[in-house]
Amino acid sequence: MPTNFFADLVRETSQTTGTGPLVLSGALAGHRRFAANVPPAVNFDYAIAGITNPDEWEAGTGHINAQGQLVRAVVAASSAGGALVDFGAGLKTAALTVGAAWLAARETVETAAAADMAAGLATKQPISTGHADSAQSEAGDRITLRRGAGWVNTPVEAFARRGSDGHFTLNGSVRAIDGSAAQPGVGFASDIDSGLFSPGANQLALATGGAERMRIAADGRVGIGTATAASKLELSGGLGNILTITSDLSGSNFASAVDLRRTGVAAGARIESLRNAAGGVGMVVKVTASNATEISGAMVEAMRLENNGQLSMGVGTSLSPALRASHFGYSTAYRALVVGAVTGNNTLCLNVDPATNNGPTFAGNGSEILVRNGTTFATPNVANTNFLGLLRFQDGEIWVGGDLDPITDNVRALGAAAKRWSVVYAGTGTINTSDAREKAWRGGMNEAELRAARRIAREIGVFQWNDAIAEKGNDGARLHVGVRAQAVWRIMADEGLVAPIGRNGKPGVTPYAFLCWDEWVVEGTRRKQHRFGVRGDQLALFVAAAQEVRIAALEARL
Repeated sequence: MPTNFFADLVRETSQTTGTGPLVLSGALAGHRRFAANVPPAVNFDYAIAGITNPDEWEAGTGHINAQGQLVRAVVAASSAGGALVDFGAGLKTAALTVGAAWLAARETVETAAAADMAAGLATKQPISTGHADSAQSEAGDRITLRRGAGWVNTPVEAFARRGSDGHFTLNGSVRAIDGSAAQPGVGFASDIDSGLFSPGANQLALATGGAERMRIAADGRVGIGTATAASKLELSGGLGNILTITSDLSGSNFASAVDLRRTGVAAGARIESLRNAAGGVGMVVKVTASNATEISGAMVEAMRLENNGQLSMGVGTSLSPALRASHFGYSTAYRALVVGAVTGNNTLCLNVDPATNNGPTFAGNGSEILVRNGTTFATPNVANTNFLGLLRFQDGEIWVGGDLDPITDNVRALGAAAKRWSVVYAGTGTINTSDAREKAWRGGMNEAELRAARRIAREIGVFQWNDAIAEKGNDGARLHVGVRAQAVWRIMADEGLVAPIGRNGKPGVTPYAFLCWDEWVVEGTRRKQHRFGVRGDQLALFVAAAQEVRIAALEARL
């Protein structure tokens, strides 16, 4: 059905008579003119009403011609029985309107369209808000999905579905993203930084709190607390327990808490626990009777820890000291280690000579450690009286009966920057290597070095140690003579001999061995400390060389 042109409030007056086009003579108050608002030759519905002659009226379809006149093309209804009205003289109005026939036809079309839509919708799925609610799915349910330009019904089994038992069921494997320790590929809604992730190909890891806790490597090695396990199972951690094994043991017989065996071996090393009415054993370690490769045979006790704290190793159930170790498989007379009063006042002895079991013995130059109990040491049971190798710990002191030598020449230090000896007592001074064959000799000091040495000589002064003042007070702390290491360093830097001390308090590079600086980490913390120092003997010679040059110059002027 064609739609005629329409515009609001278009109405004009006319004085035209007859059945021809109406000459329009101006818009009514509050209305608009046809020529200004209706395009020429475009059909629209009109209505003409007589004002002078009210019984004359006409409605139909027309258009505006080139002269701006209303051409009455088709009459829909009129006072002339549906024909063109032969208007008489007098005032009349012409208005742009909507014809009744068009409205009726439109209503018919829309009614038919509505009926067609209703019929079509009757065969379609109702809107989702009209469905009943269900908290779970059932086998055979379908979900409609858009696929390309069409639609498909997919079984609910193709998705993770919640059944009537409240559990979610999957009909296939789950492929999650690799993820990371901070955001695991498989996690939990209320704890997104805990779960499983894959750190690499063929690897699986477990994270809690955003940190990796356990990893299974591609070759099957399992690391707890480490990402690079060196064995089939490696436990790594800081302070606290690394592994706790709890076994609910009862009765009077041994029950293994940990059983370590080779593949196919009936009996291997075993850690057992016992709780019985008598109370005795707290933990027992057993091994095969003869050797570690034995496939069958009785288990022999290797170590026992009593519930009173006594520990024995290789001595069966015989316990008299608190700690006792013996050569495995030998008589208890051959003591390897004994803690406790065995003879005299000894509390710890290492016995290497099985010739006697009556107290500590020596062999050769003595292979024994004695710890003092009370005020005296027991007299050793010896045939050889050479005690030069004797080592004793007494009242916080270490006594050495012979020479104390490092294993490797000129490699190890005695003490450290953070652990200094307070005083060294000796009959003579230390001997420092000065063999000319071991030196690449440079020669005398240059002018910059001589200037620095003279300035350092003027830096020498008297001081007290701060810790001595804190302990003894200003009057009790002793006076020392020396230099301030930082001042010496700055003098050397001023002369261009070393790199200066930075703003962070750390020095630069120095080729001079008498300038020392050490840094270390405080035990139990991550905090760093550092300390400046000097090698006094070399610094003294450095200053002395400059003094000799100065004195020689003065003598030359005399």
